[in-house]
Amino acid sequence: MKLSNWRNASKLPKHETDLIIEYVCGLDRLHIIINSSDFELNNAQIEKLNYIHDKRFNNNYPLQYLLGSADFMGLKFKVTPEVLIPRPDTEFLVVEAFDCISSIRKSDPDKQIDVLDLCTGSGCISICLRNSLKNDNKLDVYASDISAGAINIAKENSKTHNTSINFIQSDLFNDVRFAGKKFDVIVSNPPYISWDEKAVMSEDTLKYEPSLALFANDAGLEFYKRIANESASFIKPGGHLIMEVGFNQAENVAALFKNAHKVKIVNDYSGFGRVVHVFN
Repeated sequence: MKLSNWRNASKLPKHETDLIIEYVCGLDRLHIIINSSDFELNNAQIEKLNYIHDKRFNNNYPLQYLLGSADFMGLKFKVTPEVLIPRPDTEFLVVEAFDCISSIRKSDPDKQIDVLDLCTGSGCISICLRNSLKNDNKLDVYASDISAGAINIAKENSKTHNTSINFIQSDLFNDVRFAGKKFDVIVSNPPYISWDEKAVMSEDTLKYEPSLALFANDAGLEFYKRIANESASFIKPGGHLIMEVGFNQAENVAALFKNAHKVKIVNDYSGFGRVVHVFN
C-alpha cells in the first residue's frame, strides 16, 4: 500500500494522521507531504498505523499516550497515563517563573538560587526551566510529586534532556525536607479542576488522564489552600510562589494570599487569569 492511500483514507484530522505517520514511519512532515505517493508501506507499518489510528478514532484515546510523547515549549517529553499531557496553558507559568529567576539573577549575579516545582508530573516545568538556564551554575532545581510513577517519568525526561534536577516523591510539602532547605522560587501546577466540572470535560481527558493530577475538592481550591497554609516554612524571605490556576480561579486563589507583600495575576491570550504570582 502506498502511504498516500493510507493517509487519504484516515478518518482523523490531517495533523493527527501525519503525527502517527511520523511516529511509525520515521518521516518528517515535509517528506510525508511531498513523497507519500512514492512511499511503499510494509505490512508491519500498516498494522501499527491501523492500530494507533483505530484506538484514537474509535476510543478517543489521547494521541500523545499512543505516541508516547508530547511537545512542550520546543522540547519533547515522554508521557504515559501516569502523568498529565503538557498543555499550552502551562507555558504562561514557565515564562513567569523564568522571568522571575532571571530577575533574581540579574540583581545578584552570585546568589545561590533554589527552585522547587511542586506537582511536577512529567517534569516539563522544572526541565524547561533548568534547560533554559543551563549555564547558571548557582541554580539548583528540585521537583516533587505524590505519584511514584510520575516521578519515574520525570526522571526519564530529565535524563533525556540532560538536566540536573533533584526529584522526591511527596504529597506537596509533606516530605520536602531537603535538610531544612528553603526556596527562592516555588512553582506549581497542582490539581485544580472541581469535581463539578466533570460533566463538561472532554472524554479523552476524563477517561484516560490521571484523576489524581486533575481534580481537587473545595471547588478546585483544595491544594491552593494547602499551599497557602504550608508554604511559609519552605520559602525564603523575599521569595516567590508562582502557580497555574483554572481560567476562573485567579481571584479566589489570589485572595488566599492576602497577607503577601504583593500578588500578581498573569492573563492568558484570552484575558483569563492563568497564573498567580505571590511575592513574599
